[in-house]
Amino acid sequence: MRELARELDRSSHTIRGWERDGLLPRSMLPHRDEKDWRYWTPAQLEKIKEWMERNEMAPGKGLSGFDPTVLRVQEMLGKLRQPRDIPTVKCPHCGGSFKNLAAHLRRAHPAAA
Repeated sequence: MRELARELDRSSHTIRGWERDGLLPRSMLPHRDEKDWRYWTPAQLEKIKEWMERNEMAPGKGLSGFDPTVLRVQEMLGKLRQPRDIPTVKCPHCGGSFKNLAAHLRRAHPAAA
Protein backbone atom coordinates (compact mmCIF):
# COMPACT_ATOMS: atom_id res chain seq x y z
CA MET A 1 0.00 0.00 0.00
CA ARG A 2 2.81 2.41 0.90
CA GLU A 3 4.58 1.80 -2.38
CA LEU A 4 1.40 2.32 -4.41
CA ALA A 5 0.62 5.50 -2.50
CA ARG A 6 4.13 6.80 -3.19
CA GLU A 7 3.87 5.90 -6.89
CA LEU A 8 0.50 7.63 -7.25
CA ASP A 9 1.42 10.61 -5.04
CA ARG A 10 -1.64 9.99 -2.87
CA SER A 11 -2.10 8.89 0.71
CA SER A 12 -2.84 5.28 1.50
CA HIS A 13 -6.03 6.58 3.17
CA THR A 14 -7.18 7.97 -0.19
CA ILE A 15 -6.49 4.69 -1.98
CA ARG A 16 -8.34 2.70 0.68
CA GLY A 17 -11.24 5.13 0.27
CA TRP A 18 -11.34 4.52 -3.48
CA GLU A 19 -11.50 0.80 -2.78
CA ARG A 20 -14.08 1.11 0.02
CA ASP A 21 -16.34 3.46 -1.95
CA GLY A 22 -16.26 1.25 -5.05
CA LEU A 23 -14.53 3.86 -7.21
CA LEU A 24 -11.76 1.57 -8.47
CA PRO A 25 -12.84 -0.62 -11.39
CA ARG A 26 -12.84 -4.34 -10.62
CA SER A 27 -9.64 -4.98 -12.65
CA MET A 28 -7.78 -2.48 -10.47
CA LEU A 29 -8.81 -3.88 -7.10
CA PRO A 30 -5.92 -5.20 -5.02
CA HIS A 31 -4.95 -8.81 -4.65
CA ARG A 32 -4.47 -10.14 -1.09
CA ASP A 33 -1.58 -12.21 0.24
CA GLU A 34 -1.64 -14.83 3.01
CA LYS A 35 -1.55 -12.07 5.66
CA ASP A 36 -4.48 -10.34 3.90
CA TRP A 37 -2.24 -7.43 2.85
CA ARG A 38 -3.14 -5.61 -0.34
CA TYR A 39 -0.86 -5.70 -3.35
CA TRP A 40 -1.10 -4.60 -6.96
CA THR A 41 0.71 -5.84 -10.05
CA PRO A 42 2.78 -3.45 -12.18
CA ALA A 43 0.07 -3.70 -14.89
CA GLN A 44 -2.57 -2.66 -12.36
CA LEU A 45 -0.43 0.30 -11.30
CA GLU A 46 -0.33 1.53 -14.90
CA LYS A 47 -4.09 1.05 -15.26
CA ILE A 48 -4.69 3.01 -12.06
CA LYS A 49 -2.50 5.87 -13.34
CA GLU A 50 -4.46 5.93 -16.62
CA TRP A 51 -7.74 5.81 -14.67
CA MET A 52 -6.62 8.76 -12.53
CA GLU A 53 -5.73 10.82 -15.61
CA ARG A 54 -8.94 9.90 -17.43
CA ASN A 55 -11.07 10.83 -14.40
CA GLU A 56 -9.04 13.91 -13.48
CA MET A 57 -8.26 12.59 -10.00
CA ALA A 58 -6.47 15.75 -8.90
CA PRO A 59 -5.78 16.12 -5.16
CA GLY A 60 -8.71 17.77 -3.39
CA LYS A 61 -11.12 17.13 -6.27
CA GLY A 62 -13.10 14.60 -4.28
CA LEU A 63 -13.98 16.93 -1.42
CA SER A 64 -17.75 17.11 -1.14
CA GLY A 65 -19.14 20.52 -1.95
CA PHE A 66 -15.79 21.70 -3.33
CA ASP A 67 -16.45 22.89 -6.88
CA PRO A 68 -14.98 26.39 -7.10
CA THR A 69 -14.85 28.48 -10.26
CA VAL A 70 -11.49 29.39 -11.77
CA LEU A 71 -11.82 32.89 -10.32
CA ARG A 72 -12.57 31.47 -6.85
CA VAL A 73 -9.47 29.24 -6.99
CA GLN A 74 -7.32 32.22 -7.99
CA GLU A 75 -8.82 34.25 -5.15
CA MET A 76 -8.10 31.47 -2.62
CA LEU A 77 -4.53 31.06 -3.87
CA GLY A 78 -4.01 34.81 -3.70
CA LYS A 79 -5.05 34.81 -0.06
CA LEU A 80 -2.74 31.91 0.74
CA ARG A 81 0.27 33.69 -0.68
CA GLN A 82 -0.24 36.95 1.19
CA PRO A 83 1.59 37.33 4.48
CA ARG A 84 -0.62 37.96 7.47
CA ASP A 85 -0.64 41.48 8.80
CA ILE A 86 0.47 40.96 12.39
CA PRO A 87 0.45 44.15 14.45
CA THR A 88 3.60 45.23 16.23
CA VAL A 89 3.98 46.48 19.78
CA LYS A 90 6.48 49.11 20.88
CA CYS A 91 9.01 48.02 23.50
CA PRO A 92 8.91 50.34 26.51
CA HIS A 93 12.63 49.73 27.17
CA CYS A 94 14.28 50.30 23.79
CA GLY A 95 11.48 51.79 21.67
CA GLY A 96 11.68 49.13 18.94
CA SER A 97 8.55 47.62 17.37
CA PHE A 98 8.11 43.85 17.66
CA LYS A 99 5.51 41.31 16.59
CA ASN A 100 6.26 39.21 19.66
CA LEU A 101 7.06 41.61 22.49
CA ALA A 102 7.30 38.85 25.11
CA ALA A 103 10.00 37.02 23.14
CA HIS A 104 11.90 40.28 22.60
CA LEU A 105 11.75 41.09 26.33
CA ARG A 106 13.10 37.62 27.24
CA ARG A 107 16.01 38.01 24.83
CA ALA A 108 16.90 41.69 25.02
CA HIS A 109 15.67 42.70 28.47
CA PRO A 110 15.66 39.57 30.67
CA ALA A 111 15.34 41.55 33.89
CA ALA A 112 12.12 43.15 32.60
CA ALA A 113 10.59 39.88 31.45
